[in-house]
Amino acid sequence: MNTGWSFSNIEAIVFDAVGTLLYANPPVSQVYAQTARQFGSQLGAEEIARRFRELLSREWRHDDPVSSESLERERWRRIVASVLDDVADVSGCFAWLFDYFGKPDSWRCPPSVVRLLSQLKGAGYRLAMASNFDARLRRIWKGKLDLEAIGELFISSEIGWRKPSPMFYSTVIRSLQIEPWRILFVGDENLNDYDGPRSAGMRALLVEPCGVAKQDRHRLQGAIGRFELEDLAYLMPLR
Repeated sequence: MNTGWSFSNIEAIVFDAVGTLLYANPPVSQVYAQTARQFGSQLGAEEIARRFRELLSREWRHDDPVSSESLERERWRRIVASVLDDVADVSGCFAWLFDYFGKPDSWRCPPSVVRLLSQLKGAGYRLAMASNFDARLRRIWKGKLDLEAIGELFISSEIGWRKPSPMFYSTVIRSLQIEPWRILFVGDENLNDYDGPRSAGMRALLVEPCGVAKQDRHRLQGAIGRFELEDLAYLMPLR
């Protein structure tokens, strides 16, 4: 597949985490449903998934850009309480879920992602991961061999700012010590992973989460821009 693209000027590639490199295993709605039943909930996985999507959409629209470990934990406690509003013990349910999603085995990296990371690292790119997450992501990163190609990690709770705050991206650029236009930001969210990085001077690539079918895939042409890819493995021919 000849795309006409060139990464000749790119030195570092910064990936979003969840929905780009990492996927909950089993899916979040299934874990929530199974756990909620243990705490007395009658909600099904489909209803939980619907509530989860709607709540996250509202959270993203009105999100406070300031971040910390305590703020992120409280944010997820609030999400669990809103989504699973019929559980008998909200605190216990939240504590179990928060711990579960901090374990490396609770996440998977698709084989195509692992191959891509290995190829890019072998080609000499500096690879990093940047996410609106908390300290649990560092434990996940260290515990998954699939992510061994990732050399640097940027987490909102440690930086103090969430994407799409300009402070988040400036921290990434400053830490990498690379000119912004030599950094490629890759992710699945328009605002956080495309518009935000580009506003900071980085190049950006919007991708579809692995396994999500698209009727039409944008042709890859010209400079790196707003493109959606069905799978991260489609990046491989770009080298």
